[in-house]
Amino acid sequence: MKSFPKPRSLAVQSRTPEWHRNLFALVFLALVNFIIFRPLLHSEFVNYDDPDYVTGNLHVRGLTGSNTAWAIRSLFIYWQPLTWLSYMADYNLYGLKAQGFHLTNLVLHVLNSLVLFLFLKRVTRTYWRSLFVALLFAVHPLHVETVAWISERKGVLSTFFWFLALSAYAHYAQNPGMLRYLGVVLCFALGLMAKSMLVTLPLLLLLLDCWPLQRLQSSPLMPANGEPDLSALGLPRKTPWFLVAEKLPLLALSAVSAALTVLAQQKAGALAPLQGLSVPDRIANSFLGYGRYLIQTVWPVDLVVFYPRVERWVPWQVVVTAAAVLIFSTAALAWMRRRPYVFVGWLWFLVALSPVIGILQTGDQAVADRYTYVPLVGLFILVAWASAESAARSPLWRGGLIVCGVAAAIVCAFLTSRQVRYWQSTQTLFEHAYRVDPDNPQVCAVVGSLRSAEGRYYDAINLFEHALRVNPKQSDAHLHMGLALEKQEKLEQAIVHYTEAIRIKPSYVEAHLFLGLALSRQGKSAEAVEQFEEALRLRPDSAIAHNNLAMVLYSQGKTEEAVAHLETALQIDPSLAAAHENFAVGLIGKGDVAQAADHLRSAIALASESAVLRLKLGRVLLTQGQVGETLVQLREALRLRPDWPELLNDLAWILATHREEKFRNGAEAVQLAEKACQLTGFKRAMFVGTLAAAQAEAGKFDEALRTAQRAHDIAIASGDKALADTNLKLIELYRAGKPVRSEF
Repeated sequence: MKSFPKPRSLAVQSRTPEWHRNLFALVFLALVNFIIFRPLLHSEFVNYDDPDYVTGNLHVRGLTGSNTAWAIRSLFIYWQPLTWLSYMADYNLYGLKAQGFHLTNLVLHVLNSLVLFLFLKRVTRTYWRSLFVALLFAVHPLHVETVAWISERKGVLSTFFWFLALSAYAHYAQNPGMLRYLGVVLCFALGLMAKSMLVTLPLLLLLLDCWPLQRLQSSPLMPANGEPDLSALGLPRKTPWFLVAEKLPLLALSAVSAALTVLAQQKAGALAPLQGLSVPDRIANSFLGYGRYLIQTVWPVDLVVFYPRVERWVPWQVVVTAAAVLIFSTAALAWMRRRPYVFVGWLWFLVALSPVIGILQTGDQAVADRYTYVPLVGLFILVAWASAESAARSPLWRGGLIVCGVAAAIVCAFLTSRQVRYWQSTQTLFEHAYRVDPDNPQVCAVVGSLRSAEGRYYDAINLFEHALRVNPKQSDAHLHMGLALEKQEKLEQAIVHYTEAIRIKPSYVEAHLFLGLALSRQGKSAEAVEQFEEALRLRPDSAIAHNNLAMVLYSQGKTEEAVAHLETALQIDPSLAAAHENFAVGLIGKGDVAQAADHLRSAIALASESAVLRLKLGRVLLTQGQVGETLVQLREALRLRPDWPELLNDLAWILATHREEKFRNGAEAVQLAEKACQLTGFKRAMFVGTLAAAQAEAGKFDEALRTAQRAHDIAIASGDKALADTNLKLIELYRAGKPVRSEF
């Protein structure tokens, strides 16, 4: 009897199509993601947490030893060292270009979609269902915020390790071993180092033990119509106690991460106390939150960046949403054996959302789109597997459900592409939010600040007032109201709002800083010092607080203390131009003009468009005899600010009176001095005197005599006898036909 060889080629043929199918799915998901989210590569940072996380955070300016140490030990906002390190890596690659940071977020989102597909494909042995879930995850509008918001890097980064941990756990479950288990622990730990929302992972792994891994030692679950019998995976069966004990190391990591998160939020003043939000309120808000997330999953329109917490909830709404959650939960439990995907999908949604549902309330938001990034996967699994079971009933059902699934994906993709464009800038993001929800106090506060920055103070103040009518405890509205009033020189009213912002939120560093500046403008130095010191207590590494405190200490004559704070400010932030400028002022007072000039040059390098800095540097250089460079600085300052009388006068005086002929230019001096006098209405004796000196240098001694007499009369009228006497001497000089020569 002829024997036949083992059909090895057939085995290769059976694997190759699967490889092709997987590659198609991965390429398809990547392309869809990049096409939909491509506008982000032209978007800006938004002035909403991005300054705290990136643009104003000096600790993320590159991967250095000191920055890395800060990332590991810091509880600023959260304990999230891996997220901080990712920002540092981006800074090394892109500098402070928002497009680079957006690209990293997008790449991570793509990777998350791919890993999710591969994980589901592996553990469920289904292709199209796994692809459908990964596609919905990739294109659902609720996920735009996580991808588009640079400050939410922690969301996409932690999810990458979350999904890797799920994949590692599936590998471990099929082939138990210490090294494979350590792989799960490592992925979980890295995820927690990016964002603490992963604390629920051990509970999700227990759900996966029920289905699809079927690791429980009880009787196997009954496969639904059209579903593969996953018991064929051949995973070792374990007792419930073993499976729980197996998760204890992971639960220990969750506990540590949760404790660090609570500590960080308490330190930031973001954790709502029981006195401010009672337990019944928290429970009511959590049920409302679940209800809102379910509605937004099905109807993802009118999404905004901030949803304010409901202070007074409507009882019937709480009852309805609570009843719906309990009914769904009961049904899921009842279907646990027959339709385990319903039980696992629904519990995945509830459990993954539990850390942010409002029981432990942080911030003022009721819900947030970013919180749905992983929880919605559970609902997508439920829908995909339920649809597949229904499709197995008849070809007609199958065709209809395929059409509905494709339509749902297309609609989500369209809505997501539209939502992405709202994240182009702070203005586009919050103007959209204001159109959707004009009674949103946080949104009104931000839009009002944008109006104020445009000089539209009337519109801005109306928005702030509306925000405070809706929520009198809106600290941001008080702060920005104060800023708008201060710009209108209504300092007393501004101080009232700064003070109220601090009363509502004692940890509000920016409010302490602005209140300190306002008090210093009023000459209340002691009170200003208290505010700056409190700001430093709350944020010891605030270079701005050190700089502002130094300004007030200078005014109190405490030069040494001021210099110490400026040195600290520059150690923290060498790029703070104001600190260099103020340091120079202190050095000038001590007679160290050479070092003062160096600091002013550093300030100009950082703020090259500042005419004030160039005038100050010019005056310092003049005392050093560096007349040529003085003229360069003053002329550049004049280019930047051509109608500044003091600058015009300084430059005209040098051109009219310098002892070296090469630096004098009578005609130009006359032109500059005349402009300074015209701008001040010929009411400043010093400026009129400079014009007389310029006229004398130009050889117009008769005009110089008349102008000098005018300067003398103005000085007498203003009570400046010394300046009047100086002009009398100059009059005698001009009568003798001699110009002025100054000693610089």
